[in-house]
Amino acid sequence: MEREILQQILDEVKSIKTDVADLKTDVADLKTDVAELKTDVAELKTDVADLKTDVADLKTDVAELKTEMVVLKDTQKSMEKKLDMVFEETANLMEFRTETIEKIDNLTEKMAAIENVTKDNLYDIAKLKHAR
Repeated sequence: MEREILQQILDEVKSIKTDVADLKTDVADLKTDVAELKTDVAELKTDVADLKTDVADLKTDVAELKTEMVVLKDTQKSMEKKLDMVFEETANLMEFRTETIEKIDNLTEKMAAIENVTKDNLYDIAKLKHAR
């Protein structure tokens, strides 16, 4: 009977050893999993840092674009003012052209009238010379 008790104790000890070995394996697996999780967290931290840098770069780019947009708007306003001035000057030149053409037409009419008067005067002078 002592043998049987010893055998039972031995069987129990073997069972406990097996359970301890299984626990050691499970703990080793858990340690591996924890190490992998730490690696993943470190990678996530790196990714977050990279994203923060990218966001900061984007903010800088947006700020630069806003500044450039202000400059472009100012340039556009300046160009619009210059274009308005060109339109105004073109209108003035068109008015000047019309007035000049009218004056030339008037001068042409007056010159034609002067030529007719001069022609009549030359005939009259010729008649007077001939009548003498």
